[in-house]
Amino acid sequence: MTLKLSSSVIAFLLLAATGALAAHGAFASVTISEQTIGPYEFVYRTAPQGDFGAVRTITTELEGAFRAAGVRDMKPLDVFFPPDSHEPSQIGFIVAAPDVPRIAQLANAPRHRVIAAGEFLTATLPYRSPLSFMVGYWKVEPKLSAYRETHGLRHTWAATINEGPRILYLQPKERRN
Repeated sequence: MTLKLSSSVIAFLLLAATGALAAHGAFASVTISEQTIGPYEFVYRTAPQGDFGAVRTITTELEGAFRAAGVRDMKPLDVFFPPDSHEPSQIGFIVAAPDVPRIAQLANAPRHRVIAAGEFLTATLPYRSPLSFMVGYWKVEPKLSAYRETHGLRHTWAATINEGPRILYLQPKERRN
């Protein structure tokens, strides 16, 4: 009886885990495409590479401050650099250009830069929860790496934009020297 119950519980847990991973895009196909996108007004704070707790904390703090300042048009954008660069991650939001001066007046204002329009490698996966970003990294980075290698491109920074129902992954298209 206990063996039958244990087997049922294990089967249920495996089925639930498989369903959760599928909902987060773990079994979705990833296609890398090239497109011109941007420019983006990007306001952000920095976080140590790999500190995913800081990503959540910074995103929550900035969103609250921006909403309190009356900023409504914003999309989460996070920029990550190759590990050997030692550059900190940039965690923030794309905002409308007219909101940038208002954000600059905030106490402890975030940094600002424009991500210029350009040629990017892109891919998309569904967004269900913060777990979607981890699943996405495991799915998208190997495809980006293979694409870069095949096309003679440098490993540069990469970014994610949370567009609501989907995550847009992007990386500048830069030729190797």
